[in-house]
Amino acid sequence: MEYIEIAGAVIGLLYLYLEYRASVYLWPVGVVMPLFYIYIFFVSRFYADMGINIYYLFASIYGWIRWNKSASQEQGLAITHMPFRYWSIALLALSILFAVIAWILIRFTDSPVPFGDS
Repeated sequence: MEYIEIAGAVIGLLYLYLEYRASVYLWPVGVVMPLFYIYIFFVSRFYADMGINIYYLFASIYGWIRWNKSASQEQGLAITHMPFRYWSIALLALSILFAVIAWILIRFTDSPVPFGDS
């Protein structure tokens, strides 16, 4: 599995480089990279990390579609930030989500580190 981990890391570095360059090629790389990590985390029994990589896979597919759509319309998508007034709501939601994921990992899986994985 060591070679798969190294390949995943190299693909991740390539993704960061392509993201820095704002290259459209970051999207296909962003689809391939989570596939490696889904496998790595499944074998390692880090199920929450595997789950977030499933999200990254679909987010990359969605991003690729949006990028192509905005490129065909000759306009860029604006970069925005979350307003400060939503931070407390986000922190509460993240805390609840952490507790629920930890409970699921403890109760229903053989995860070796349920709190760290949450």
